[in-house]
Amino acid sequence: MNYPQLPLSALLRGPVLHTPQGMVLLVASTVYVLVGLLSFAIGEKVATPSVAEKFGVWCLLVPLVLFVLFVRINGPKFQPSKADAAWGTLLAALPILVVLLGW
Repeated sequence: MNYPQLPLSALLRGPVLHTPQGMVLLVASTVYVLVGLLSFAIGEKVATPSVAEKFGVWCLLVPLVLFVLFVRINGPKFQPSKADAAWGTLLAALPILVVLLGW
């Protein structure tokens, strides 16, 4: 299918929902959004308000970056691929590794 010529909803209904790499994108994005919202809700109890707010915004921006990387890596054909799903998992985990390991 020629996804570059179709609306964004076709890409979301197709490869994002029906490929392994799309499932990685959905799971990672959901986790980042939930952590971001949680940071806004109770982040001030575990960190200073400015740190909690920056972390929450950062967590809400990561899904956008992951989507752009999904399109860049898998396009224009968007064929199911376990190797691309593994690559997507690594890219989704990279921000966490940078923060936790201090890279």
